[in-house]
Amino acid sequence: MKNILIVSVHPDDETLGCGGTILKHKENGDAIFWLILTGPTENRPYGFSKEMIQDQERKINKVSQMFGYR
Repeated sequence: MKNILIVSVHPDDETLGCGGTILKHKENGDAIFWLILTGPTENRPYGFSKEMIQDQERKINKVSQMFGYR
């Protein structure tokens, strides 16, 4: 078993850039970790609403479960 670190600037970059490779590592039973370098904030005037941030977090959690990130 290998330890795999996926680094993405934004959520979804990892899926678009190397989703197939991630699935291959998952199939091999490797431990996969995901580091997202950016995230939404409520800072004004260009921030996101609390609802949008919560929605993004739900999506990130769902993708994490689907890929089997630890």
